[in-house]
Amino acid sequence: MNQYVHHSRQTSVTFALILLTVVLAFCDVSSYQHRPAVGILTTPLPDELSHYGNAIIPGSYVKWLDQGGHRVVFIPYEIEERELAYILPSLSGVVLPGGWGMPSLSPKDPKDIAQHRTMKQIYDYAMGMNRAGNPFAIWAVCLGFEYTAILAAGKNILTTTDSQNTQDPLWAGDIEGTRLLGALSDEMVASAFKDPLFVNYHRYGVLPGDFNVYAGDDWRIVATQLDRQGLEYVAAIEHTDYPIYGVQWHPERAGYEARPSFPDVPTALKSMHVSHHMSMVFAEETRKSPAEYKLGNELLAQSYIEVVLNTPKDLPFETAYFF
Repeated sequence: MNQYVHHSRQTSVTFALILLTVVLAFCDVSSYQHRPAVGILTTPLPDELSHYGNAIIPGSYVKWLDQGGHRVVFIPYEIEERELAYILPSLSGVVLPGGWGMPSLSPKDPKDIAQHRTMKQIYDYAMGMNRAGNPFAIWAVCLGFEYTAILAAGKNILTTTDSQNTQDPLWAGDIEGTRLLGALSDEMVASAFKDPLFVNYHRYGVLPGDFNVYAGDDWRIVATQLDRQGLEYVAAIEHTDYPIYGVQWHPERAGYEARPSFPDVPTALKSMHVSHHMSMVFAEETRKSPAEYKLGNELLAQSYIEVVLNTPKDLPFETAYFF
């Protein structure tokens, strides 16, 4: 009996080892274990919304990053330069989100000054790391896109656009060969240039001619859109060599802010498909970074309370984090 039990255990161990070998043969264990940490900047709230707090991160950004398998790290927009310099080496990238501020190289408002200083420090860090051969990704949305554009140009190239609360298709762009949208199927590309898959909430934009002249050959315009008056503005950009991307619309809202009370948010499956595709593009870039997260859990999104909003008129988000 003891001999039988011993033989049975030995067989079980052998089978387990064989099974483990098969699993390892078909899995990239290193990529499975690597869950990159990505920072996202808080957005200062305007004075009329100060009853919610000093700053906000809409929950849709966190969910959009979650689907890419990221650990999400909150970065205060007014963080001290020394503290930010300590945090950045533990991150594989940063999201520069939308917001209410006025992008400028010489801001006047104290909140805009702090936000500009932090975005510039992140931008300069990313450029330096990538220049040295250490991948560091940036995903810039709306206001974050506008800051990225003027930092790339070295001057304020923003113009006024009539693009608040609009659903739009792409207008122009040679996306074949681009990292951002080049892998989309022909059917999805055709839909993107025909159907209103993209939601915009911006008062300012960048003219294609200005961006090409001042940002130079290091950047590529992926696509443009038209505002209500027919003005063509830059909708998406990518750095030619570095994993730095900017979009004027809000891909994170598709699928995560889709309520009847938000009629301007596209809910079509194709809109969600493009959103998911872009999330995966960013996730692929962050996984190229060798950075290891060595900070505590107190900075991670999971340590904060996600507030469910009962669709207040002044904050069109389903959920948000307040600071």
